[in-house]
Amino acid sequence: MSELKTCLEFGPERRLLKAVEFQRVFDSCIQKVGSEHFLLLATPSNCKMARLGLIVPKKKLKRAVDRNRIKRISREVFRHTQWQLLTLDVILMARSGLQNLESKDVALEIQQNIKRLLKRLNASKNPQS
Repeated sequence: MSELKTCLEFGPERRLLKAVEFQRVFDSCIQKVGSEHFLLLATPSNCKMARLGLIVPKKKLKRAVDRNRIKRISREVFRHTQWQLLTLDVILMARSGLQNLESKDVALEIQQNIKRLLKRLNASKNPQS
């Protein structure tokens, strides 16, 4: 049970916190996935686990309650899918229009983007001849 608990934890070691860490993902991004409301950038991590960085700007979501809701949902979706991302650093950038979406729709869109990201990464690792 404790192994499952540690797998689903989302402590500070599973987050991108410093500007240098964010900049490294921007500079060496190996895959991008975009949708109407989100952009995901991914690069291999220096750590032994997947890490998430969130960018939810005030310019796109004016109210703090909306920004916090998007961040909370994003962290929860990542927490449940981080084992699939292995050792990737992922930045999730929010785009405008999210305040009108219900929480389940936000979660679904993030999950779909993560699936598309994994599919593209697997395709680039195993190119078809």
